[in-house]
Amino acid sequence: MLATPNLDDPNQISFCIPFAPDNEEEIPFSPHVHQKHDIPEGEKLRIEAYTTAWRKCLDRIKIAASTDAFDLDDANETSATALTSHLYLNDCISLASAMKNLIAGFVDRPHILEKVRGRSAVSLVSYDMDMLLVWYTAIRDAYAREHQPKLVIILHDFEQLDPLIVQDIFTISSLYIPRLPLVFILSLSSPAYLSFLHSTYPKATLALLRLSTYAVPSGEKVLEKVLLGTFFDIEFEPDLIIGPSVLIYLTDYYNRHNLSLDAALSILHLAHMKHFSGEPLTLLVRSTPASDILAQQSSFSFVEKLTALLQSSQLLPTASNLESSKQSMSSLISAIDDARTAVYSRARRLRVGFGIAKLVHDFMIGQGYKGLGWGDLNIDVMILALQGGLGPDIKYLGVMVKKLRATQLAALFSEMHSYFSSLPWDGRSGEEEARTNLVMNINALPPQQTEDNDVTGAISQIAAKFGDWLVNYLKRLINPSLRATIIAGLLQPHDFADTRHRRDDDQAELSLWELPDASILFHRYLNSGKMLNLYDWFLSFQLELETQRKNLKERAAVKARSLPSSPRKRGEKDKAKARAREEHEKEEVIEKWHMELQARFMQAMQDLDYLGFIKHTGQIVLHQPTGLLYLACSTHSSRTAWTPAADLFDSEHASFDDYVATYDPSSGRVTRLKFVHFESERGFSAHGMDVVQSSSNSEELFVYLINHRAPLNQSAHEVGADTSVEVFKTVVGSDTLTYIRTFEDPQVIICPNDVIGYPDGQSFYFTNDHSIRVGLFRALELFRSVSSVGYCNAQTGCKPAITKMQSTNGIARAENDTIYVTSLSGSISFLERQSDNTLVVTDTVSTDRVLDNVSIDLEGALWVAGFPNVFAWLKHFSNPTTLAASSGLRISINTGESSFYGEKHKVDKVTTPGLAYICLGGFVVAFSMFSLLVKEKFYINEVVLGTAFGILMGPHVADIFDPRSWGPDSTFITREVTRIVLATGLFAIGVELPKSYMAKHAKSLLVMVVPTMAIGWVIVAGDHL
Repeated sequence: MLATPNLDDPNQISFCIPFAPDNEEEIPFSPHVHQKHDIPEGEKLRIEAYTTAWRKCLDRIKIAASTDAFDLDDANETSATALTSHLYLNDCISLASAMKNLIAGFVDRPHILEKVRGRSAVSLVSYDMDMLLVWYTAIRDAYAREHQPKLVIILHDFEQLDPLIVQDIFTISSLYIPRLPLVFILSLSSPAYLSFLHSTYPKATLALLRLSTYAVPSGEKVLEKVLLGTFFDIEFEPDLIIGPSVLIYLTDYYNRHNLSLDAALSILHLAHMKHFSGEPLTLLVRSTPASDILAQQSSFSFVEKLTALLQSSQLLPTASNLESSKQSMSSLISAIDDARTAVYSRARRLRVGFGIAKLVHDFMIGQGYKGLGWGDLNIDVMILALQGGLGPDIKYLGVMVKKLRATQLAALFSEMHSYFSSLPWDGRSGEEEARTNLVMNINALPPQQTEDNDVTGAISQIAAKFGDWLVNYLKRLINPSLRATIIAGLLQPHDFADTRHRRDDDQAELSLWELPDASILFHRYLNSGKMLNLYDWFLSFQLELETQRKNLKERAAVKARSLPSSPRKRGEKDKAKARAREEHEKEEVIEKWHMELQARFMQAMQDLDYLGFIKHTGQIVLHQPTGLLYLACSTHSSRTAWTPAADLFDSEHASFDDYVATYDPSSGRVTRLKFVHFESERGFSAHGMDVVQSSSNSEELFVYLINHRAPLNQSAHEVGADTSVEVFKTVVGSDTLTYIRTFEDPQVIICPNDVIGYPDGQSFYFTNDHSIRVGLFRALELFRSVSSVGYCNAQTGCKPAITKMQSTNGIARAENDTIYVTSLSGSISFLERQSDNTLVVTDTVSTDRVLDNVSIDLEGALWVAGFPNVFAWLKHFSNPTTLAASSGLRISINTGESSFYGEKHKVDKVTTPGLAYICLGGFVVAFSMFSLLVKEKFYINEVVLGTAFGILMGPHVADIFDPRSWGPDSTFITREVTRIVLATGLFAIGVELPKSYMAKHAKSLLVMVVPTMAIGWVIVAGDHL
């Protein structure tokens, strides 16, 4: 019988509470989720792989950190220069507990206890220093070392320890000097000077100590040094390659909670443990199990899973009877080795690319260039490199290299040549082509390099050529293109699927309907010329899914006929019931199928949107003479990353290849317009747009576009966007936009949102939604009148047309040259143009919602887009999955009676649900006023009146609203609403009944409920019987 543990004993730091079940039946442990895919002794092999990987990483970290720390996990005391014992805050709750843990940290070592066993020390109590003295004497005698190891006691969190207990520890330990070579390391978070010790401990205690200070490396620079010396060092190849998520968590925890190397080591240690803890395939990190182990029957599941992965990656050809074929097993092992080599080669090339990018960047900084804003720390750059997000930085490095002079190029070539030469053999052998190209560029430089010898332009050509090569080379190393793989996966998804269970007749080319939904939608996208409207896209998708449904039904029917079944004779009555049941279910099946079609289309379109294949329209401009819609298009991901108007300044994930397209509503054709002679290196990021007919040629159109360019040599988060206005011209029906000019003025064109152009192609007005590009005060401008409207002319330049406006947004121009400007505050300003092109406010119309773009119809009415919920609208920018309600407003001249009282303009907010609510509420109010008269005098109930009112308001008479326009499920909606109304009416009748009504009228109710309702049900449902 085990003794009951004393949980109140302060000297005990842990307790063993054995499990004692009520019955003696053995309770099995639940198997691991991956256990069925493991091999014999797989857990042992993974532990060995983990130990090797972590030991290798830890040894490299010690070298990278340049510390002289001894190995705390080394159990071989014969080679240790110091033996250690750790004391933590929980170990020092009392003097006895502290001394016991101090001594146990040294003496509880199994192979040393073999030397000590039988000595007198074993009879001593565990907290007696004589126990430590005898143990240390045994070590000294047993190993007879010339230089005896020190006994180091590390006091963690020293400021939090009880000073009285620490004083006693120092006093007791001093009595055993010099017989015990004790060294205390005090872990202090305070500065290096000894103010804490002098203010906390008396002079008598300090007199026992010989103090010296040592600054332990800490801070983010230490973490960067460790990472650069391990996972980003070309001379070191770790067994485990960390990903960006581990590095992000490591950096966040290190900066927020614990700026010590121990914390970083703990997180990296946990990352290694987690990697090897579950997945059986992790034992393949450095070696492959022998073929006899893989050939065992218990390894079949492991081999099957591994084979499927390799075959899906095209690394292993399809083979049968893998478990019994020595040739197939040899191919499998060879494929595993090839895959492992490819992974480590890819990681090695990433480290080479990162090293070259860092070398070029540091060189440019040394030459006086501003650089990429990486700063002194490179951890964020490491994360971007692992995420594949260094594309813009690499491109800018190439631009900077093109500006170098002859002597600078020679110096850069020399440093890069030295870097390539210093690579280890495995890294250098894979970069022979790059080294050859570098040597050719070195030889191409003239022998006498001066600052002014580039008369022929040869140096500029070398720099430009080398800059382009450097960009492409680094992108191949750091940012491998995944787009080709994604497209291949969409076009031929069966090549990436598990092919183990496919029959021989399935190896032929699959039909389009046999592909996944996203692949079907993508095929239709390509067949349409990559531009199509949403409705036609849905119809083409629906056609393929109808084919898919038909073929799957035929397959199921053939399979069902092939199955044996007992004959059954069915009568005419049974057949009639079966037909009725089928007809009854047919309507519901068709309704569910239509809902499934829409859901699958939305899901497939969302998948393609996530992959970046769908362009989103930023603004639409109607060319009224032709009816063509001009669309400014961008990507979904770019809008959520790069929208300066919404304070989104992630230029690294922005799309600078936006475009303009036209949409013909009559034919449904969408045409992408190509830029001609527009060769800006900074690309095009669309926002506002205007299309104006030329005053000199009715067939010619001028297109004014706002281009949110990324800033040069600066971070967009610090300076904002460097926006310009681009002017193009086109011809009606053309598929090209010819570049004319660029307007840029940082003092006036600050944060443009929308633009209106003039027919001369040389002047325009635009709105600045903010007065500053970035900063704290920018967020407060929504409540201040600091925005403006600007004016630009090709001859006179740009200037503010009107200032001190509040959050200007959309802008439009009428034929009489009146300009209308909307505001996020919900107002519309009417502006009059002056002779000097400035603007004056003549009128203002206020609304109850945030206003966006504005357009003018042929009757002169304004059509404005609005957002009733401003918070949902703002949240939609950062998370597009969050829905934000929108609405349309029509503002026109008020010709009604209210105009007599000064209401100049009429604001209409007409919606179909609003009309339905008005009609329903009006009927209820009217009927409640005359219900007594109608019921008592005319004997007409509310059902008849409601039906008549619905007919009058419906599409056949007044056509005020049409329930069939509420969507494809209008029948279902109407039926459910009718059920709710009927249930509510019955409940109201039940509430009005007297208390004893049921008992008094039991017979009549029974007659009405049972036979009468049954007959009515038969009559109504007769068509379905």
